Amino acid sequence: MNLDDVVAFIYAAQTGSFSQTAQKLGLTRSAVGKRIARLEESLKVRLMQRTTRSLTLTDEGKVFLSHSEQILEQLQLAQEALQQRVSTPTGRLRISAPVLLGKPLLNSLINKYLDLYPQVEIELSYSDRFVDLVAEGFDVAIRIGNTPASDQLSARYLGEYHQIAVATPQYLAHGKKINELEDLKEHSLLAYNSFNGGVLPWRFLNKQEKEVVFSPQQGKKVHYADNASFLLDLCLAHKGILYMPLFFVAQYLQSGQLVNVLPQYQPISSPMRIVYPSRNNLSPKVRALIDLLLEDPDFKALRDILLCGAKFKQKYEQKN
Repeated sequence: MNLDDVVAFIYAAQTGSFSQTAQKLGLTRSAVGKRIARLEESLKVRLMQRTTRSLTLTDEGKVFLSHSEQILEQLQLAQEALQQRVSTPTGRLRISAPVLLGKPLLNSLINKYLDLYPQVEIELSYSDRFVDLVAEGFDVAIRIGNTPASDQLSARYLGEYHQIAVATPQYLAHGKKINELEDLKEHSLLAYNSFNGGVLPWRFLNKQEKEVVFSPQQGKKVHYADNASFLLDLCLAHKGILYMPLFFVAQYLQSGQLVNVLPQYQPISSPMRIVYPSRNNLSPKVRALIDLLLEDPDFKALRDILLCGAKFKQKYEQKN
């Protein structure tokens, strides 16, 4: 049984006219007749008595019309529901993001997202582990720093953030004075483990604006962790020198709890991206999140301040 044939029969029965049915379906009158004849052939029963002046349903035709009208209505409702679903964000949205992005950046964004799209359910994982989006079923991840290339993933650039080496005044008061990168070797360092098990290097720009790199493994004592919040707690407890994004430690610099260990070196910038599995068609819930990250004016202003640290960086450099 062909659905197009059933639709032609329903319209013909409702209008009582092959001509009106043909006009409604964009067919010729003879094409409508052929569809109904084909339907009758497939059902092995006559549905209509046709004359040059009228169409009359047989008893079998009346029974079939009653059921087929209900089926067509359900199909139309299903189509409308599907169209609404593919155009309106809905369902569960699984997000992975580094711990340090929670309070300063993403928490307010997620609240706004849920206000805009209340039919979406959020599952947010704050972890400094690089999750496998495809294997673990995540819809998106926010990644900071350089990320490994993958044919399975697409990415959108969000901006740049600056990194800085900091410590408490209390810690620095009892250690060797730091003038150059090499002096860091005489200090306790708080090192961040990367996704592949290595230790992330500390990168700076010198006075000639050339990039210089220091390996924290060279420290006199080194504490390792893959959790930024834990490392920050150690730093605030006077346990060593920490290298972190400026937006993550800005409030502590402003309050004086932390100080810039190497003010003669400029903070270096690194990229931040939103990453998602490559697909021909993004789901509305993922598209809506990407659009909010990239285009929402309130969030863009917050993102620019936090990522680039421009206002604070300028203020801090003037202060020092």
